[in-house]
Order: sequence, then C-alpha cells, then structure tokens
Amino acid sequence: MLTEQQIDALRHYVLPLLPKNKRGFTSKHDPVIILQCIVHKLKTGCQWRHLFVELEGFTAPFSWELVYYYYRRWLKAGVFEKAFAIIRANKKADLLSDSLYLDGTHTISKKGGAKSSISTARGRARPTS
Repeated sequence: MLTEQQIDALRHYVLPLLPKNKRGFTSKHDPVIILQCIVHKLKTGCQWRHLFVELEGFTAPFSWELVYYYYRRWLKAGVFEKAFAIIRANKKADLLSDSLYLDGTHTISKKGGAKSSISTARGRARPTS
C-alpha cells in the first residue's frame, strides 16, 4: 500500500485534475481510495478482476468495475499525463540528469554485443564496419 507521503502527493497533484461530473452527481466513494486501487493495479500488474484478491484483510467498499470505470474516464481526460507533467516540473531540480539512463544505450555489455547502426548521442547513425 501507499505511504502517507504518497497519499498526500495524490491529494495535492491528482485530485485537482479530476474532471467534475456534468450532471452534478457526486460519488459516494473517496477518489483517493480509487486512486490507491489504480496505483496498486498498475504497480502489481494484476488483472482488474483480481484487484482486491491480493489485498488480504481488506473488504472493498466497491467493485473492481468501479475502479476500472474511473481509470478509463480519467485516462481519457488526460489526468495522468497532466499529473505526471506537473510532478516532473516540480521535481525537476531534484533529478540528477547526468546520472539518468532512460534506455539501455549506455549499458555495458560484458561479453560484447553485436554492432548496430543505432544513432549516437548527436543524432546521426554510426556506420557499421
């Protein structure tokens, strides 16, 4: 489960981005709990139907279908992309860009890898010989 600091980050960054209902209907379920379920599903990779099976001793106040409904709704509204952009902008100073590796292009190959024409850091293809 999430720590209190992570839950506070959800409340601070994600809750203001959630779309309001057009008809004035307010959900009786706390959106933070639904967000926690979504984070749990994405973190563990479990199936939607097995969302609450792994949470022993937890009686879900709603079904997995409700979590899936909100996930799809918020995904279509772009909530997660907006939240990621805001968090990235706020935490940019904390990132050490000289030690970030986003893919395996700089990974050492102990036994020597096959040469390829993958682009170099300057954006040009390296000729293979």
